[in-house]
Amino acid sequence: MAKDKAPKEYQQGKLLDIQEKKDKTTTYTTTKQKDGKTVTTPTTTEEKHYFITVQSGDLVYVGEYTPMFFGKPGDWIIGDPIDVRFDGNKMILRKPNGKELKTKIQKRIRAADYQPGK
Repeated sequence: MAKDKAPKEYQQGKLLDIQEKKDKTTTYTTTKQKDGKTVTTPTTTEEKHYFITVQSGDLVYVGEYTPMFFGKPGDWIIGDPIDVRFDGNKMILRKPNGKELKTKIQKRIRAADYQPGK
């Protein structure tokens, strides 16, 4: 028998900012050639992180989202309303297509103390 899932309740928030950050990581692989010499090969990868800032009530939340593959957080416009809900240390946003985007809350700031860019 399937359990009835309660509908997910969203609050209306306001999208304040989306920042993209790129981290580069270099790993080194050492291999031994047939002639016995060792060769070390560096491989650099780039990982994108998005920091999404949303105001909900009297608080401003900054959530971090790291895409698994290619992708951006959503087709949102700064200043627009956004559906948001919270689950522990997660801020969950509803994208325009109805799917959810889960972020890890990095900061909570009182709206009165919020300064963009800091």
